[in-house]
Amino acid sequence: MRLRTVLAARKTNIPLVYQKSSKNQTYFDMILQKNNTNLNQLFDIIEQRKTEMPPDSYTTSLFLGGMEQICAKFEEESQELIDATKTIQSDSTKKQVIHEAADLMYHFFVLLASCDLTLCDVENELSRRFGISGLIEKSARNTQQP
Repeated sequence: MRLRTVLAARKTNIPLVYQKSSKNQTYFDMILQKNNTNLNQLFDIIEQRKTEMPPDSYTTSLFLGGMEQICAKFEEESQELIDATKTIQSDSTKKQVIHEAADLMYHFFVLLASCDLTLCDVENELSRRFGISGLIEKSARNTQQP
């Protein structure tokens, strides 16, 4: 976790200064706490499940099902989110969108882990794209493909 955070901090030009805060923490420790989000925690748990494969884990069952099952679940959850967004009319339907978005993110993380990729890999790609028009970036991708 520390190495990923250091690399992410370097990419975003966050200075890694070892200054003591009023709570007797280094600036580095504060960065680690800031980046220790639920999303990072969830991804770490998914990676742990991939390694340990506990038999009572839904995540384990996805990994055991292979890429075909993982992709099918990702596709299913994507469609459920799309369907939920088409009916936003009240707070209760917004909650449904949030629920489906969370499901999709979980399955996205499983998909990444199954490809031996990390959130840091995606963050680095997004960082690379900052400051580039989406239209220009997409055009460059299309001209580079055979």
